[in-house]
Order: sequence, then structure tokens, then C-alpha cells
Amino acid sequence: MSRHLVVHTIHSPGSARSFVRPIVDSMRSCHAVIWLRSTGVIRESRGSDFYLSFNLFMVINTVIVTARRLLRHRPVAIHCHQTLASLIPLFAAFIARVPIRIYHNHGVPCLGHSGLLRWALVLIERCNILLATTSICVSRQNIIAAEGAGAFPVGSVGFIAP
Repeated sequence: MSRHLVVHTIHSPGSARSFVRPIVDSMRSCHAVIWLRSTGVIRESRGSDFYLSFNLFMVINTVIVTARRLLRHRPVAIHCHQTLASLIPLFAAFIARVPIRIYHNHGVPCLGHSGLLRWALVLIERCNILLATTSICVSRQNIIAAEGAGAFPVGSVGFIAP
């Protein structure tokens, strides 16, 4: 496998078409693939279920399977999209020592919740940022709101203008 491989992870085929496919298509200088939750959708024949579960054994198994896959393909970068679908691949990439781990936040779900669920979503955001070597967000307004809510440590997430 090419050492220039860039793996994009996302859980939804619809989101992959609107957000990720244009990024992958523009990366003509390197070999880029998308790993999706469902099988047989864009550029990758096997999907991975990156979504979190209350079944701890399933989560651990998914991390191990994903880390092995990353070790086999040896990508130079992994670009993870969306809050809930990023934690498992970022953790697996950390274990597999993928040198560039990008967390691309497309929205801040904790802002719409309260109580224990909000606390859990803030914790997931902070873990994603900690596991990533670079964190970016789709808008400055989301960064400001998330920093105000405590989901992003101040100055930890950047914004790339289109």
C-alpha cells in the first residue's frame, strides 16, 4: 500500500457524499480512501462501524480491528469527521501511531443537550481533540460556542476558510 495513503472516516454515506468525497476527489496527489460505516459505498469495499456503543466489548473490538487495519495499510494521515464517529478511529490511529491525525468537527452536538448526555458529549469532544494532532471546525461560530460551553479548550481548534 502507498505510504501516501490518507484515510477519511465517517459514519454516514450521505455525509460522505456532501462533506468528504469532495475533499478526497481534490487529493489527486496521494492515494485517499473513505472508510464508511456501511459497506460498499465510496472507494472502500469494507466498511467499519465507528459509531460508539454502550457495549464496551464491541467498542474495544472495533478499536482493535481498526488499529490492525491501519497498521496493515500504514497511512500517513487519518482525517476523521464528526464527533461521535471520530473517537474510535482516532484512538485506533493513536495506537497504530499514524503520524497525522486530523479531527474535523462538523457540529457541536453537546450544545443541544443538557445533563449527563451533555457531559458525555463534552468528554467525547475533548478526547477527540486530545487524540488528534490537528483539530479543525467548519465554522468560527461553532468554535466560539463550543469554547464557551467547555467542549473545546480555548485555542485548541482551528478554522479553515473555504
